[in-house]
Amino acid sequence: MKIVSILTCFLIVILTAGCSQVVVYRVKPDSPPKMGVEEAREALVLSLSRAQIPAGLVSIKLQGDDLVAERTSARGAQHPFSKSGFDDISREVGKEGKSYFVNVRWRALSGRGRDTYYWKSEEDARSFVDAAHALRQAGFQKSPVKK
Repeated sequence: MKIVSILTCFLIVILTAGCSQVVVYRVKPDSPPKMGVEEAREALVLSLSRAQIPAGLVSIKLQGDDLVAERTSARGAQHPFSKSGFDDISREVGKEGKSYFVNVRWRALSGRGRDTYYWKSEEDARSFVDAAHALRQAGFQKSPVKK
């Protein structure tokens, strides 16, 4: 049985090798994703490009180790960017109607808050969470250990 599943994984990898979509493979369904930093950044940018931007946001982009969202006020003026670190992204993917969502906490000069990003497919939402988790782990590995 294990040989069949391994061969199936290899077949999937071979068939999707030429595709532009970044696919994350997991050892077990609940295990953390296995991807490098550059792969994770590409997956995050790709999934953000497919997200439905919530009302009040002009754009969401990756900037260094933060997600950066430009906001508009009720008067139409643009606020400074709001930032979210990779540890501010929920690990849960929820479903609301036909859409999938992820909650993201943010911080700005005006305080803290929360946004909900929506996707039409669970794969795009899961890719966003997996990439953020991989970048979070890379950040923890880079941080110096105090003795």
